[in-house]
Amino acid sequence: MTYRVWLAADSKNRDLLALSALKVELERQLPDALVLVCSFDLWQQGLLFRPHLVCLNHLHGKRNSRLIADHVKRNGGLVAVLPTEGRPSTQGQIDWVTKGFDASLCDLYLSWTQTIADLIPPEANPVVTGCGRFDFYYPPYNAVIGSKVEICGLHGLDPDREIITVASSFPQAKFAYLAQEFNKSDWVDLKIVGIEGREDPVAFAKAELNSQKQFMDILLAYRFHHEAQFVVKPHPADDVVPWRTFCQEHNMNLWLSGTIYELLKISNQHIGRPGCVTLNEAWVAGVRTLAFVTENDELTGSVKEALECTRSASSVADVMAFGYSGAQAGQSDFIQKWLGPIPGSTERVANAIKDILCAKKPEVRAPTTEELGQVHVALMQHNTLHSTPQTDAYGQ
Repeated sequence: MTYRVWLAADSKNRDLLALSALKVELERQLPDALVLVCSFDLWQQGLLFRPHLVCLNHLHGKRNSRLIADHVKRNGGLVAVLPTEGRPSTQGQIDWVTKGFDASLCDLYLSWTQTIADLIPPEANPVVTGCGRFDFYYPPYNAVIGSKVEICGLHGLDPDREIITVASSFPQAKFAYLAQEFNKSDWVDLKIVGIEGREDPVAFAKAELNSQKQFMDILLAYRFHHEAQFVVKPHPADDVVPWRTFCQEHNMNLWLSGTIYELLKISNQHIGRPGCVTLNEAWVAGVRTLAFVTENDELTGSVKEALECTRSASSVADVMAFGYSGAQAGQSDFIQKWLGPIPGSTERVANAIKDILCAKKPEVRAPTTEELGQVHVALMQHNTLHSTPQTDAYGQ
């Protein structure tokens, strides 16, 4: 039987590569399958594809839960969840991720780890697979990532000099001064306002903006002691403008495209917030790390445990006095607990999707020629629009 599978992608630089690998593996295991990878921007066209199974990053909010998942199930299809965005960091986020969605809409929950799977409602059918994004640090997928010399050449860096990479992670900071009403309605829709400490989106955004400034101050002090090349890669949803100004003023390289895999490929040391998954990815890649802790960092859940596995600094004074805390220890246990079994996650995810399709044999009406034509036109238009780098309202 020809199954149609829609893999919905959120962030291009974070999610698309791993979902493309999943598409290839699914087509290997199900040679007759038609697998569509496309952005959430095209969710209406994704529904015209009439999938037997849709794979979403979560089931929070109206779009994912009602407009997509409920529609697919009403038409006979299945819904899987693969949390590509990252592990839940704080205890409040863990509760939100595991209890804050309608489990009746979920036929298969592809959990990164047993830690989270044990907290998912049984009716959501949790299965531990790991996450395919981490497979790109191992063969065969790491072959698609360029060498350090190649990547440095593309960005004007000297591969023979030390390179310190920095991942900023302040996507909420911009809402202290931009699009506040949108952000409020979005948090209400996603029920993020139910998480302790996030009841007021504007107050949280202002606290994040203050933390971003603290992070920059600590980074500048650290820069004072090092002659290395610094490369800053903002979070996919960060406002780039402050970082562009900062990097220009302090002779740092700013990366607005490319993947975390390329960033860590050239890195001799990686700096981030204690809750940022890129710190954990650096451990997978064998790169030493340093966490800059700010006032708005909530040190609970996996954030607290991550901070115990890396050196850290909490102020300019710490950096100037070389007063670092922590040690590079316990990282393997952390990876197993919070990132899951790797490598091999892509194959495990494909296996789980294939197994549920073959077991349940969902029956969904095939799309008409006109519907497939609309999907094709939308994909081509989207491809044309994004074939060259674009800059949005936040500089990304």
